[in-house]
Amino acid sequence: MIGPPPVSVVIDGSLIPSSLPPAIVAGTISAPLDPYVRSLAATISVDEKAGAISIARGPISVVVTVGQRRARVGPADVVLPIAPYLRDGSAFIPLAAVARELGATVTFDGRSKTLSIALPPLSPLTTPTPYVCVPGAPAALPPRTDPTPQPTPAASSVPQPRRTPLEGMP
Repeated sequence: MIGPPPVSVVIDGSLIPSSLPPAIVAGTISAPLDPYVRSLAATISVDEKAGAISIARGPISVVVTVGQRRARVGPADVVLPIAPYLRDGSAFIPLAAVARELGATVTFDGRSKTLSIALPPLSPLTTPTPYVCVPGAPAALPPRTDPTPQPTPAASSVPQPRRTPLEGMP
């Protein structure tokens, strides 16, 4: 076998295949944006001119820059184990570090060379926006009442005459 053994990435229990496999660089697993980071993030935006990649999941946003170990997580700066880099025209990032910053639980099995990532569920909006009464604002609308549906009459087995005549018929 030539080169290091391949690394497998499992996200939420599913093995993620890719034509560009992840690589172990300086003891850190780096992986291309597609498909690995796309499986983690809700949105990814790339500023090619600045080399910045913004990865967001729920309320958390991680911004990495190609060639720089410093990343931005919300308002804070963090230091990545390796700088994101370009390989074969694709951006590679330290996958485990970015996944952790997005709130995921990350484990690595060195024997099988498998990186497992468990993402936290995205929490839906659980409380509706309360109605705020502002002086001079119109009063709140009364609760909506839906009309009670009327039962449909049962079909009869006896054919009924047509109520409207067909045009053009003698």
